Amino acid sequence: MEGPKISTELIEAFRPIIEMNNAQFRQVKTMLAGFIATQERDLDYMDGYMDTLFNFMDPLSDTDTLMRQYYNYIATFDPKEAKARIERLEDDIGYMTKIVYAAGLVAHKLHSGQMDKGGNDYFESHLLKVASRGFDWKEKVVGFLHDASEDCNVTVEDVLRMLDAEISKVVDNPEENWWEEWMEDIDVYPCVVHTL
Repeated sequence: MEGPKISTELIEAFRPIIEMNNAQFRQVKTMLAGFIATQERDLDYMDGYMDTLFNFMDPLSDTDTLMRQYYNYIATFDPKEAKARIERLEDDIGYMTKIVYAAGLVAHKLHSGQMDKGGNDYFESHLLKVASRGFDWKEKVVGFLHDASEDCNVTVEDVLRMLDAEISKVVDNPEENWWEEWMEDIDVYPCVVHTL
């Protein structure tokens, strides 16, 4: 069975956007080469050009690679800033989503059958809500696991071991359909990026 076909009209409608993105990519690539050659250090000035990549960036794409080259250049004169930017980039475009998912799986297993005071499933009524309010992947992980050692007769070390095992399963099986329906409730992309 063939998948749906994209109409020629739709392809033509998107062609100008693709051409504009390609032109922006080439400009940013040229500007980065210039920044490196002239040893530019003004982050606000450089960000003004580089941040256009966020308009059409995807994980593991050429735009992602170019932004990482920029951060590697920043590391030559400000390693702390470069590290913070790489961590934000990984949060913003979803690299840590599988870790959040693994934490949810651990919480779901540990709290299976538990109910809140209103008789609702504890995972869905509390843990899922707390995790979804986390700003970044770390806060979401804590949101899922914050009650585990208190409510489930396990130590913090046990929880960490379980989390490590789940992360390994999820990460080591990239082709496996690892997404669960409840992950739709988790806002995994805070998308805090520079603004022009």
